[in-house]
Amino acid sequence: MPVYFCVVHSPAVVKALDRMKGEWDARAREASRFYICSARDFTEEDFRRSGEEHAALILESVARWLPGRDGALEIGCGTGRLLGPMARHFPEVIGVDVSGEMVRQGREQLRHLPRIRLEEVDGHGSLPFPDQYFALCYSMLVFIHLPQKEVARKYIRETFRVLKPGGIFRFQVFAVPDTLWHSVREFFTKKSTWRGCKYKPSEMDAYLKAAGFEKLDSSLVPDPGPIKKNWVLWLTARRPA
Repeated sequence: MPVYFCVVHSPAVVKALDRMKGEWDARAREASRFYICSARDFTEEDFRRSGEEHAALILESVARWLPGRDGALEIGCGTGRLLGPMARHFPEVIGVDVSGEMVRQGREQLRHLPRIRLEEVDGHGSLPFPDQYFALCYSMLVFIHLPQKEVARKYIRETFRVLKPGGIFRFQVFAVPDTLWHSVREFFTKKSTWRGCKYKPSEMDAYLKAAGFEKLDSSLVPDPGPIKKNWVLWLTARRPA
């Protein structure tokens, strides 16, 4: 069994994480659709369609491993682009987001769907849910914005805690090649709440193993977004039954 410990962030890290909340609130007020999926010219119909497509891709990727459809959790749900489609497949779908403004907009837009709940979190990595509660946890276009790797590690540990035995975690990060030159370059690259950390595949494997997960699948694909030079690492992991 993994050993859990309490992480106490330094004052500088806490200040940066608290700034993240304010910056994402501002982005949500300015243009929430763009900052959620990096497509400024998206209409509301385009936005909804992208949520349908991405939710379907996530479900197709994990369907053969899911232990059941008891409940799903989305880390970084924004205004709920994926929550609506997911609610057709689970009796309860909960999304958490660091931005209270994103949550406010999402609650307004999805108020007609009683299976969905949106919650604001502090962004420090904790998940306010009981142990072994969800069958699926997923996250898309979120970890790429985290400026502190310890927050990603904490989210991974917390996800393990709230998943049922056999539960599945599907998420993505920006990847960096596992070379000394790329590691040094990444170390000295300034991070922000938009350009977050990148991870070596071996690094992410170590995070999952330390949390207690069994890695089921990983794939490295070109970033389809506006910054074509990035690579996206998709990972699927399971909490052992």
